[in-house]
Amino acid sequence: MARTTFSGPLRVGNAQKQNNPEFAGAVALVAWGQIPDPTAAATTDVQRWSFGSGSTGQLILPPNSVVYRLEVDGATSGGTNPTFNLGWKNANDSTSFDVDGLVVNGDADGDGIIKWGDTTAGDDLATILPNQQSTVGYDPIIITGGVGNSAPTGGVIAFRIYYFIWDFTNGYDGSQK
Repeated sequence: MARTTFSGPLRVGNAQKQNNPEFAGAVALVAWGQIPDPTAAATTDVQRWSFGSGSTGQLILPPNSVVYRLEVDGATSGGTNPTFNLGWKNANDSTSFDVDGLVVNGDADGDGIIKWGDTTAGDDLATILPNQQSTVGYDPIIITGGVGNSAPTGGVIAFRIYYFIWDFTNGYDGSQK
């Protein structure tokens, strides 16, 4: 399958107009991942997921990612109302991280959608990651995840992360001139 890499905003319609050009805005992206051991510490790297090859390697998002929605398929076993945390760490700066920045005590044995403002949404959901905390510039972020306040005893937690890239050069989310 072909892969395309580009930077900058997508334009639609009369994008070349001098007055009020039209922009499509930010491109929504989806990353698939899973927590293969929901009993592990929340600092554990999650695995990216591919239908063709299963779980392979770390789930890494590009610099300036803004995660705005997660779809979770919790298939854990055991425990009383088991929960999980989902966070991130800076790929190049070990002091820049938040183990529950995306999900705080999410339901580990049920399906659901987590978005900004939900009670289980972490404080970094819908913000630019890595929150400009890095001392080495804008770096990729590695998604981490594991047990929340109530531990499951086994199973797996699969999820989809919906995000876009914040564009500092061309107008924030890409929708501005």
